[in-house]
Amino acid sequence: MRLIAPFFLFSVACLAQSSDTIRQLNEVTIRALASDRPVFEIPAAVGVVAPAEFERTAPASLVNGLNTVAGVRMEERSPGSYRLAIRGSALRSPFGVRNVKVYFNGLPLTDGGGNTYLNLLDVETIQQAHVIKGPGSSLYGAGTGGVLLLDQPRRASAYQVGVTAGSYGLWRWRGELPVFIGKTSSTLTLSQQQSDGYRDHTALNRLTLQARSTTAVDTQAELSFFLFHARLFYETPGGLTPTQYQSNPRQARPGTPARPGAEAQNARVANTTSYLGLGYTRDWNERWHTRIGLMGARTDFVNYAILNVEDRDEKNAALRIENTYSFGKTAQHRWVSGGEAQFLITALNQFENNLGIKGAQAFEDRLASRAALLFSQMEWQLPANISLTAGASLQWQQYGFERLQPERVRNTRIFDPVISPRLSLGKKITPGIFVFANLSDGFSTPTLAEVRPSTSQYNSTLAPERGLQGEVGAKLQSHSQRWQAALTGYQLRLRNAIVTQRDENGAEFFVNAGKTDQPGLEASVQWLPYGPRYEGQPYFSARAVYAYQPYRFRAYVADGVDVSGNALTGVPEHTALFLVDGTVAKRWQLFFTGQHNARIPLNDANTQQASAFWVFHVKSSYRWLIHRATVETFAGIDNLLDRTYSLGDDINAAGDRYFNVAPGRLYYAGLKLALPHQK
Repeated sequence: MRLIAPFFLFSVACLAQSSDTIRQLNEVTIRALASDRPVFEIPAAVGVVAPAEFERTAPASLVNGLNTVAGVRMEERSPGSYRLAIRGSALRSPFGVRNVKVYFNGLPLTDGGGNTYLNLLDVETIQQAHVIKGPGSSLYGAGTGGVLLLDQPRRASAYQVGVTAGSYGLWRWRGELPVFIGKTSSTLTLSQQQSDGYRDHTALNRLTLQARSTTAVDTQAELSFFLFHARLFYETPGGLTPTQYQSNPRQARPGTPARPGAEAQNARVANTTSYLGLGYTRDWNERWHTRIGLMGARTDFVNYAILNVEDRDEKNAALRIENTYSFGKTAQHRWVSGGEAQFLITALNQFENNLGIKGAQAFEDRLASRAALLFSQMEWQLPANISLTAGASLQWQQYGFERLQPERVRNTRIFDPVISPRLSLGKKITPGIFVFANLSDGFSTPTLAEVRPSTSQYNSTLAPERGLQGEVGAKLQSHSQRWQAALTGYQLRLRNAIVTQRDENGAEFFVNAGKTDQPGLEASVQWLPYGPRYEGQPYFSARAVYAYQPYRFRAYVADGVDVSGNALTGVPEHTALFLVDGTVAKRWQLFFTGQHNARIPLNDANTQQASAFWVFHVKSSYRWLIHRATVETFAGIDNLLDRTYSLGDDINAAGDRYFNVAPGRLYYAGLKLALPHQK
C-alpha cells in the first residue's frame, strides 16, 4: 500500500489516452448496467475501450486494447489462444474465456455451457467494448468474474480496404462494403489473417465473414440482424519448463521418453462457427422501450491436444428480452426488467492422438445445458444530485451428461435457483466530482468444460462459486476536461472458488478452493494540455493506469498442503500502463505504449514465479486525402526492446511446464483506403 500514493501522484505527470477514446469517454453515453448515462456518471468502475485503443499496436489481436483497462488482464498463450481475466478471474481458466460473460451486439457470445470463443472475432470489427468488473449477475446472469459487452458499428458510411504485413509471417487484409436499400442499411465485412508465429509450431489462419443490417419498420421500431461465419486454425506449442524457457524460448514443448512433444503430435485447434443474431426494438411511447434478441450458433471444434483429440459439435441458442420504462415528471427514473434463456447441446467424441492423426475412440459423450435468468432493476434520480440503483436477478441452471461409450453413464445436475442482488449509490458533488459506492452479489456455476475437463472424468460434485463485492470510488475532471482521474477501491470475497489443477499427464481438472480474499485498488489519470481533439488543432494526450491486486487464498488445502494466506495463482500484484499520443503537422499521429506486470505466482504453493516485465510498443500513422478518398499509412514496432516474457502462463502445470512465450520484437506496416459512400 505504501507504493500507491506516490505512484498516483507520479501518474498525474505522465498519462495517456488515444484521441478517439477521449471523444467517446466524454461524449458518448453507454448502456453498461442498463444506465444510459455518460461514463463519468456511472456509479461503478466501468471500463470503456474505443477502436483507437485496439489500433495502438498491430491490428492482429484484442489483447493490447483490452489491457488498457485497470484490473483487466488479457493473455495470448499462442496466436489465437486467448485468456481473459477481470480482477483475477483467470484462476479457473487454464485456457479460453470462462467466468466472464461476453455479449456481442447485445446477445450472448458466451454459450450455455459458460465458454466463449472470443478468438473468432476480428479486432477491427469492434466499435466499442464495455467492461463490468466483478459480479454482474443482477442483469447478465451467472458469473463472478465480470461482463464484457462488445458492439459492432451499426452501419458503415464508406467503402474500406486495408492490408497489414509484419514479422513472423504476419499478413492480414480486410474489406468493408456498405449497402443502402430503402430503409435498410447493411454492412458486409470480409477479413483474413495469417502468421507463422514467433515460436515453433504457432501458425495461425483465420477467415471471417460478417454482416450487419438494420431496417426501420416505422418511426418507432427497428429490425436488425447480424451474422458472422469464422474459420479459425492455430497450432498450440505447449508450455515450457524454466530450463527450456531460458535455453530456447522459441521452441515448442519438446517430447519426453513417455510422451511426444507438441510438434510430433501436431497439436492444433480448428474451429468453424456460424452465428446468427436477430433483434427487434420498439418505442411503444415516450416512456416504454422494448428490445428482443434471438441468437443461434453452430460450432465444429476439433482440438488435437498432446494427450488426445477432442471433437465437439455444439449447437447453441439464446433469447433475451429487455423492457425499459422511464417515469417521473421528467422521466428521470428508470425501471429495467426482462429475462434471458440459453440452451446448448454438445456431441463430444474423444480419440487417441497418434502423431497428429485420430486414433481409436476412447469416449463418446453428450452434454446439454439449460439456463434461465429473470432480472429487474430500478434507478432513481434523487434530490441533491444523488442516484440510487437497486436490482436483483433469479438464476437457474441445469446440466445433463450422458456417456455412450465405453460404458453407458447418465447424470443430471440441477443447481438450486439463486437470487443475486445489486445496490449502488452515486452523487455528483460538483460538475467535476462524482463519488459512488455499490454492493453486488455473484453466482457462478462451473462450466461444462470444468465438470467434464480434459481428464475425461465427469465431476458431479463441483460446487458453484458465490461472490460478494463491495466497491467505492471517485471520478474527477476539470472544467475544460483537460484533466481526468479515477480512483476505485474494492473487496471481492469468493466462497467455493474454482481453481485449476493438473494430473501427472498435464490434463487439467478443477476443484473448489474454499475461499479467496480479493481486495484491490485501481487508479487512472489523464492529461490533455490542448483539450479534446478537434480537426486541424494541435493535440497531445497522456494517461497512466495502475492496479494493485494483493489477492490471497483463505481456507484452502491443495494436495494436502494448507496454502491459506498465499497469493492467488496467476495474478500479478501490480500492473501499470502508460500511453502517450500526439499529432504532428495535423495529419501525422504518434502512439507510445508501456506496460508493466509484476511477478506472477505460477502454482498454489507460490514456489514458482514468473518474472516481472516491462514491454513497450510504438506506432506512427499518416493520413491524407486523394479527391474524396482517405488514405492512411501506418507502421510500428511491438515489444520494442525485444523483451523475452511469458504472456499466458499455465498455472499449476505438471512437470513445471508453465511458460508460453510472447512474440519478440515485431515490425509491421500497413495501408488503409476509405471512400465515402454516395447514396
